[in-house]
Amino acid sequence: MHLCTDEDYEKFYPVEERSAEKLNKTRTTPGRGMLCIDWETAGVEFYGTESSGTYSELDVVVMPCNMRNTVLAGQDDNIS
Repeated sequence: MHLCTDEDYEKFYPVEERSAEKLNKTRTTPGRGMLCIDWETAGVEFYGTESSGTYSELDVVVMPCNMRNTVLAGQDDNIS
């Protein structure tokens, strides 16, 4: 992952007018930004289609690093 560059943002779908200012603030406010996948070093390969039954997918979950689940794989989830 890396902080999205102008080149990354150019690959995004066009933003809706009502969200343009929000995205602009995210891009220009120091200490803020969006993270983009560095596809050259990610080692992720996509293949197949959902209808084929044999395919890969990427499931992204964004959550704070100090998120505490009540149970993880049957064990208490401890945060160091």
